[in-house]
Formats: sequence, C-alpha cells, structure tokens
Amino acid sequence: MRLKRFSVTSQLPSTLQFLQELSNNLWWSWNPDATQLFQSMDPTLWKQLNHNPVKLLHMLSQTQLKDLSEDQAFLAKLQSVQTQFQTYIESTEKVRAANTTLTSPVAYFSAEFGLHESLPVYSGGLGILAGDHCKSASDLALPLVGVGLLYKSGYFVQSLTPEGVQEAHYPDNNFDDLPINPILRDGKELRIQLTIAGEEVLVKCWEVNVGRIKLYLMDTDIPENSPQARVVTSRLYGGGTETRIAQEMLLGIGGVRMLKALDINPSVFHINEGHAAFLGLERIADVIREQGLQFEEACELLATEQVFTTHTPVPAGHDRFDRNLVERFVGPILAEMGLAFEKVWQLGKEVQEDGRHLFCMTILALNTSKGSNGVSMLHGKVSRDMWKKQWPSVPVDEVPIGHITNGVHSMTWLGHEIGALYEKHLGKDWEEHKLDRDFWDGVDAFDDKELWDAHSAQKQRLVDLIRERTFAQRDRFQEPAAQRDQARKMLDPQALTIGFARRFAPYKRASLVFKDPERLRRILNAPGRPVQIVFAGKSHPHNQEGKDLIKEVYQFSREEGFEGKVVFIEDYDANIGRHLVQGVDVWLNNPIRPQEASGTSGQKVPLNGGLNFSILDGWWVEGYEGDNGWAIGDGMEYGQRDNQDYMDAHSLYDILEQQIIPAYYHRDAEGLPDTWLQYMRRSMKSVNPAFNTRRMVLDYTRQMYEPAETKGALLRKDAFGLAKDLHAWKQAMQQQWSQIEILQTSSFPKNRLAVGETYTIEADVKLGSISPSDVRVELYVGRFDEHNACELSQALAMTLKGDKGPGTHHFEVVFTPEDSGDYGYNIRILPTHPHLMHPHETGLLTWGE
Repeated sequence: MRLKRFSVTSQLPSTLQFLQELSNNLWWSWNPDATQLFQSMDPTLWKQLNHNPVKLLHMLSQTQLKDLSEDQAFLAKLQSVQTQFQTYIESTEKVRAANTTLTSPVAYFSAEFGLHESLPVYSGGLGILAGDHCKSASDLALPLVGVGLLYKSGYFVQSLTPEGVQEAHYPDNNFDDLPINPILRDGKELRIQLTIAGEEVLVKCWEVNVGRIKLYLMDTDIPENSPQARVVTSRLYGGGTETRIAQEMLLGIGGVRMLKALDINPSVFHINEGHAAFLGLERIADVIREQGLQFEEACELLATEQVFTTHTPVPAGHDRFDRNLVERFVGPILAEMGLAFEKVWQLGKEVQEDGRHLFCMTILALNTSKGSNGVSMLHGKVSRDMWKKQWPSVPVDEVPIGHITNGVHSMTWLGHEIGALYEKHLGKDWEEHKLDRDFWDGVDAFDDKELWDAHSAQKQRLVDLIRERTFAQRDRFQEPAAQRDQARKMLDPQALTIGFARRFAPYKRASLVFKDPERLRRILNAPGRPVQIVFAGKSHPHNQEGKDLIKEVYQFSREEGFEGKVVFIEDYDANIGRHLVQGVDVWLNNPIRPQEASGTSGQKVPLNGGLNFSILDGWWVEGYEGDNGWAIGDGMEYGQRDNQDYMDAHSLYDILEQQIIPAYYHRDAEGLPDTWLQYMRRSMKSVNPAFNTRRMVLDYTRQMYEPAETKGALLRKDAFGLAKDLHAWKQAMQQQWSQIEILQTSSFPKNRLAVGETYTIEADVKLGSISPSDVRVELYVGRFDEHNACELSQALAMTLKGDKGPGTHHFEVVFTPEDSGDYGYNIRILPTHPHLMHPHETGLLTWGE
C-alpha cells in the first residue's frame, strides 16, 4: 500500500505568537536568554532537533503549547526576550550612525554561511567566519546584505566505521524546518534567470533574518529546471569542476541579478574568497548597457567599488578552470551580456609553470577589486608573495594586498557561566567596551574560585557531550557492553584537557602529537597529572590523505594507553565547536607554517578562559605575547617536511611536560590552580579585545567599505566623467611610460651614516611628455633582515626643484636616518593620481640603475 505523506503542525496560542517571529530571526542564536527560552520549552526535544527552534515549534504538541501559554514564569521570560529583541531592532538607526558613514548597502558574497547548526549551509572556517561577519554587521547596524546559495544537502554528515574510516552522508534539508522564507513579489515566489552552459536556469530566492540584516540565498532545485540544473545547489563543495563553475556563476552573476530584482543597490560588493568573483562580470555588463561606458572604463569604476578577501595560502586551494570549460559554461551568458570572451579571459588568465593557460578565480577577483586583503598579518605577506606575478615591477612587500585579521563573534562562542562573570564584573554592556584593552583589566576582579568553577562547569558540559556521543557510536558499532559502559565514564573532568578540531587537511597535521607514541602515552598517563585530548573534524570526501589522518587518529584513540585519554568526536559542526571552545583547557593548533591563513577556533577559546598552544602561524603570530599561552617552535620554517615535523613535535612534547602540565597541576592552599588562573586572565585580557569580529568588521568598514563607497560615488559623478578620465590617464601612462629614465643620481657621502644627521639626495629624471604632476619620484630606503631580504623602510617623495631641459627635471629630498641597521636605497618613479586607491594600482614602476 502506498501512502501520500503529510504533516500537521500545532497552532501557537496568541500569547506565544512572538515565538514564530523569534524562531525566524537568528538573533536568538547569540542571545543567551532567547536560547534558554527555546531550550526550556522541551529540553530533550531541543537537543534531538539540534537546537532548531523552527522545527521545535512544529514538533511541540498542542498540549505542551497550551501549558506554556498559561505558565506565568515562561511568559515573563518570553516578554523579557521580546523586549530585548524589539529594543535591538528599533535602535538600528542610532547604532548605525555611531558606527559608519555608509549610506548604501554593502553586498557580502560568500559560498557558505555558518550562522548556526540549524541552518546547515556551511562546511567550516570560511562559512563560520562569514556567519560571524554578518552577526557583527548586525550588531553594528551596518547596511550589509549577505548573498549565498541554499544547498539541498549542504555539507556532508560524517560517521566513522569501527575501523575509523570516514563515511559521508547527504541527507536532504527540509526547507520548511529551516529559518528561511521564500521571497515573494506580488504574492508569487521571486525567480531570477541566468544561462549556465547554454541552458536557461531558473533560480528561487530565499531570505534569512540575521538580527538587523538580511541574508539572501539562491536555490535551483525547483521543478521548472532540468535534472542537471537542479543539482547545482545540491551539495556544498560537491561534484566536479562543472558543478563548481556552475555554482560560482550562480553565486556571482545570479547574486547580482537577485539584488537587482530586490531593488537593492549596493555601493560596495565584498567578494569573500574567489568563488564569487563572477559578480564583477554582471556589474560590468550592466554599466556598459545602461551608461554606455567602454569595457575598460566600466572595469575602472566597478573595481573601485569591489573588495576581495582571500583566505587561502595554499596555491592548490584557488579555483582554476581550463579554457574549454569556461567557454562552454560562461561563454553563452557572456554573449547574452554583450561581453567579449577574450576580454573576460584576460581578466582571469593565469600562466602555469608548464605553460598552460587557466582561468583563475582569485586573479579575476584581484583584477576586478581595488581593495584586496589576506586574513592575518602573516597571511597578507604570504598572499603578496603568492600573487606578486600580477605586479611584476613592484617589490613584494608593496604588492597591493593588505590584511585584516579575522576575529570571532563573541556572543556566539561564549559559554553561559563565563558570560555570567563578564556581566557581573564587567557590566551588562561589556560588549560595547570590548575593543578597549584596558577595559579587560576588569577580569582581575574575578575571584579565583568563581572563575575556576565557571570554567569547570563548561568543561563538564563538554565531557557530558563526549560521553553521550561516544556511547551512541559504540552502540551503533554493537560493541560489547563493557566498551559501551566505558564510554559513559570516559574522560576526567578534572584532568588537563586539550582540544584539536578543524578540517583534516594534511598541512594541519592532526597526527603530529602522535609522532612519538610512547612519549605521548607517558605524558597522558603520568600519575597524578593526567592529560586527555579531544579531536574532531571532517575531511573533504575526495581528500584521501585527510581521511587517512582521521583513521589514524581514531585508531590511536582505541589503543591501550590512549583509549579513554584520546577521543575523536564524529560529525564536527558548530554545536560541537561551541562545546569544545567553551570547555577545553588548551587549544592545540599545529599547521605547517605559513599555511594557516588565520584560524579562528583558537580565538574563541580565550573568551571562555582557555589557552592557546600553537605554531606561530595565522592569527597567533599577532596574538602570542609570551605569557598568554604557548608557541610550538620558534617560527622557523624547515625545508624538509620530516625535519619540520620532528622539530615541532619535540617542541610540543617539551612544552607540555615542562610548562603546561606543571602550571595546570600547581595548586594553592585552597586547592585552586593559581598559576593556571593567572594564565587564563592574561589570555582573556590580551586576546579578547583584538580578535573579535566587531573589530574586524569595523576594520573592513573604515579601511575598505567607506573608502570604496566614497571613491565610487566620486567616479560616478558628472556622467561617470572621473571614471572615464581615470581610465584615459592610466591608458596614457601605459603608452608613455617607456619614455621615463633616471639619468643621474647623487649618493650618500659615505657608506656608514649616523642616526639623526641629514643628507640630501638629488636626481635628474627624464619624463618626456609626462607631466611631473603625474609622477611621484621617491627615495626608496629598504632595511635588510637577517636573511638578507630587503623590505620597505621609507619611501620619501622627492621635491621638484627645476628643469634640466625639455622633458627633464631635477628632484631633491632630505633624508634623516631614524634607526640603526643595514639598509639599501635607490631612486624610483611611479605614476600618481588623486583617484588611485593604492599607489601601485597601475603596476608601473621605474628604478634607477
């Protein structure tokens, strides 16, 4: 017998109607009172539904809802949350005025958004960062909108076999149970259209409420589309290169079309990783069609209004497509848009070492964005080196890629007990002051016992989760009763607990701690000073090396001497991540330097009183201060992987044995870990004010968004007159630059100069038909480091002092050494224009002999 399935949902009583609105705005997920309100409705069901309030309201019985509607204590809590929410929303304009001068929206494009586990359209760090970016944009009331894709299956659900082999499962999301709503126009669902590989694809549009802002998502899994079109939004990072390029066309081109259909006119477009770089093509086509600009003029204007953030320090992590694929998938829509394929190809073309030409999404993003950045200080440096070929004449340290270090959204990752201490001692408005480092001296007021008790409560919650998950796993494996019972008692809440959770990519070296298994066994099982390590993480299903690492770690966890001390938790997601960062004592991070772009998990740990133990890579290069955690190694990079692993593993063991374990187990007369508590306070005081997304989003706003909006508006004035003039000026510079020659320069009177003394340097330069006002003649002074590499110390503008004949000019500058060291100097000339976003935007540069 075949039955047609249907569902019945309960009706909310009138006194509970606000719960419907609340469940559909992810603000609840970072408001502790709102989270606890939903949990209190049915704690068991709340856990079973993975903390999904939309589904919770669907699943609660009518009797339960009736009882809650008559529960005065519950209604009082509901009213309190409603008041908080309304105050938050109604204060939008006031908060915005205090934080930004932006007058139009910023459109933030990302392939994934990790807002909460109940909306599984994320895989890992990139998505979590995008979610935290949106939450802080909401808290700051920025006029920001998110643009992404709605995946039918999202990223995979992970399970392990009894041997530790990762298996990937792709259960379909039921969109009715997610905090999303289809966008309606005139009572009908909004559809947009684009051509992918010559096929017309219709796209359904959805919206997500994230506090004060909106996230818009696109979905091709609708009946009007062909089977191949419907699977475009099936899986995040699933399928092959054809699916990948189709998704990226949808994200970029489709995203711009969706915003137009919504009558949203952003002044700034933020490309969060190269996946969304196709958005520039749709914008170029629009301005050519609507304003009559030439292709190059349109590029000039629109690049001013685009911001690009690269997150990937590994060359293989950047999407590249061969010409045939790009012609087949992108060619037809370019023809519709009126864009010449060859011009677009040149925007993304990358010459490989073997001579092949590929289309690189990162190069497309760099060429269509005048503001580009890495996500930590070190990653900015790595990115400049990786992409210096785009600016071959420019010194690598001046390549126009900056950095804005990642952060985390504090309220998302803060545990309840530590959060209560913040409110008690720092004030209920502590979030408003968290960027002030001196403000965090207030943690010194935390009583030792209350701080340790708060941390211990969060740690116990982590241990409870691990026991529950491990028991369920062993039960699924049908292990003997003794093994299952052991899972209910595994891990000691009093023992030093180390966490390691991340994507299992080979460069992250998840198994480094097992380099010397016998030494690790001794460390973990030392009498009176036990240590335990909790692992979690997924490997991309096509990454066999990563899956092998998971298997290796899991098999170690079941060996004698490790079992009960080492555990691997299946199906790492935001919920497990919260438990880990709130409960561990130490966060371990040991990538191969400098391959960690930033890493944000370790930034969440100090919020909760935990400490970092990490390679000096990513954000920890900036965060480590010597007394607020520990550094593995000394920042040295060894050429051979085996040498690097050996040195780093032994540094890890030595620091554990000699510093971390003794500090943790030192107890005062009251039995409290006094030394450790001081480390906890220093960790909080140093990391919390700097490594949060409030600071990060303000950095983007002031360094990227506001300048882009201001400059873009300027270039659009007077029928795009300045945009046309700037393009014409750049074109003239390109054509005439070969005329430039540095004829003669003076030298310092001696090779050893004295700090504080003044020296005059002169230069005669031939500019030909180029006006002196169009160039900047500089004295470049670079300082040599211990590796004999030279980085810019000063670039002093030389002053025009006179003419030396037709097209030849005399320049001078006074130089005063400010610090001792070994330096090099030269004269150089670069173009200058008041409307350049970066001094080296043109890539033109001439050096003296």
